[in-house]
Amino acid sequence: MGWHDKKHWRGEVERSARVSKDIPLKDDVIGVKLYQWIPWLCYLDWHIRPWVYFDSVPHMVAWYGSFGFYFGCPWFIVGSFAAIAPAILNTDTDVPHSGHCGGNAWDILVLDFFLIGAVIWTPACYCQMLDGANHGYEGRWEEWLMGGSQGKKPKYRWLAFEPRSLEWWGGTIYFLGILTFVIPAVAGIVFDCNGRSAIVKTWLYDYMYMAGGVAFFLGGVFYIMAWESLWLLPGIIPMSLPDIKSFRWWGLFLYFWGGVCFIVSGAFFYWLTPEHYTLSMLEYQIELGIGYGGGTVLYMVGAALLLCRLSRARCRRSYHMIHNRLEPTNAPTEEFPHAPIPIVPLRYSLDKALVEPLSSWRNVSVEQARQIIKERVAEFEKTGKDPFVRHSFHPTVNQQLPYGLPSSHAKGVSGLMRTSYVPANYLPTRQPNAPYQQAIFLLGFAA
Repeated sequence: MGWHDKKHWRGEVERSARVSKDIPLKDDVIGVKLYQWIPWLCYLDWHIRPWVYFDSVPHMVAWYGSFGFYFGCPWFIVGSFAAIAPAILNTDTDVPHSGHCGGNAWDILVLDFFLIGAVIWTPACYCQMLDGANHGYEGRWEEWLMGGSQGKKPKYRWLAFEPRSLEWWGGTIYFLGILTFVIPAVAGIVFDCNGRSAIVKTWLYDYMYMAGGVAFFLGGVFYIMAWESLWLLPGIIPMSLPDIKSFRWWGLFLYFWGGVCFIVSGAFFYWLTPEHYTLSMLEYQIELGIGYGGGTVLYMVGAALLLCRLSRARCRRSYHMIHNRLEPTNAPTEEFPHAPIPIVPLRYSLDKALVEPLSSWRNVSVEQARQIIKERVAEFEKTGKDPFVRHSFHPTVNQQLPYGLPSSHAKGVSGLMRTSYVPANYLPTRQPNAPYQQAIFLLGFAA
């Protein structure tokens, strides 16, 4: 296992540990022996076994948020490059044509393909908005479940307003942007069959694409601000080796530049309006081919990288802790994109994603793993010996974990066991059910 530290603009320091490559993966984690024989195929798990990401609503939303982008891109790419081919462009007409409404090359390869791509992207953008609105849901759910299902049950919100979340703003702006693409895609088909006036074409076609370009650019900006830096520059220029090796960094980088291509192409539509039509054929081809076609290629590659990151988290488990936070946090990280362990004074929780590796290495179910942990916590309370780690040091009751100490300097922190990352180790409080609710739960068993 290896440590990875990263300081974020919010002030917290993330520490994460990735499981060693030599840990054998069991069939109940990867589903097939193929990943044991060809490990790099694990990064394509999103494509090989898409059904495994439907095990929960948050996983399904996260998967389709990127997969919908990826799958919708080929339709936009074909439509963009078909629109600049002279042979196809010459079949376009702005007046009703008897017997050929929706049936020529322009109608099929441009109008229909753009509409299909926009329809696929619409739920994907909505899923990205949901992902931002329900940030940390899995961690809250597991904390509630492991606390005896007491208190208010966390709910997954399908409609939410989270103006304090930059991630929510990014997804929301993407969603509004794709709606401005659906409108001209539908309008293009309607106009092809029924004709169009200059004013209708300007507002429902040209201006809509201009607004969509602005939205996709701003959406990429908000995602970089949410995940990399408010200053934006670290999301455009790699500032460290972890950035260069990061799927997330490159995915957001390509999303940003895809948005740049879209906003530039959208600006060209001003000169495609009937009253300002001044573009030459070459300028038109550059506007659509490089702008929308090239921008969509960037989005497709970026979505594939984010899906590879999602697959890696599914097949190669990593464990994560955050220091210097006064409140529980479930902020995803590059090493662990779902719900990390909240580390706060006298309050710890067990995350489902940490139970799953235990079940895979021991060939037990998640429920059996939870039962094992309950029994070992009871043993811990009875004997005072922590059955999960190889350390004899125990701070006194109610002593808080010192913040910001690396594992090599804090005796209460361990993390380099061969099969598990142990965030901390201290005696539980004297509150009811504290050994299970507030004591730290340490996963994995030393080999």
